[in-house]
Amino acid sequence: MARVTSSAEPLADEPAETGAIVPLCQRVAGGVDGLDRARDDATGMTDRIVVYGNSGSGKTTMATALSRELGVPHLDLDTIAWAQIAVRKPLADSIAELRAFIDAHEGWVIEGCYGDLVEAALPLCTELRFLDPGIEICLRNCRARSWEPHKYDDSAEQDRRLAFLLDWVAGYDTRTDEFSAARHRAIFAAFPGPKQRFG
Repeated sequence: MARVTSSAEPLADEPAETGAIVPLCQRVAGGVDGLDRARDDATGMTDRIVVYGNSGSGKTTMATALSRELGVPHLDLDTIAWAQIAVRKPLADSIAELRAFIDAHEGWVIEGCYGDLVEAALPLCTELRFLDPGIEICLRNCRARSWEPHKYDDSAEQDRRLAFLLDWVAGYDTRTDEFSAARHRAIFAAFPGPKQRFG
């Protein structure tokens, strides 16, 4: 389910759908609520969309579809967050790369689970999309995920790290870090512009 809201209309917690996230993403890319257009006809403003949520929530699927539909570049925050597998870059370095991407493109789609980096992108964001389909769907999507060469040297390395990933995803509601449900919900609540939450 998807709903558009603004700071004047806070979104209440909604139950997660029991279906897979992929059909929802395909439906969204086709133009849910008429928001998916490269340029807003009324304001002349190019879309700058941030998609975020737990690992396995469908962020990359949605962001890739939006990027293709709108004809704007797509940044996966994983590509600027890590120096190497399991070693984070200093936050200041990642933010500098994020700002360089934003400065280089009039319109864009940025996606990831990093609360600090998401917040750094928000001042120039025209729409925020929070994917919150529930932990079981996230776990199922992680198990079904194909090899991600921008994250892992080979599929065997990805398979070796799957158990850790599943345990990490399962802790979404109880963690207190920048990747947690609490942080993600606080970001959504505080954002004053157009926003949608998908469950």
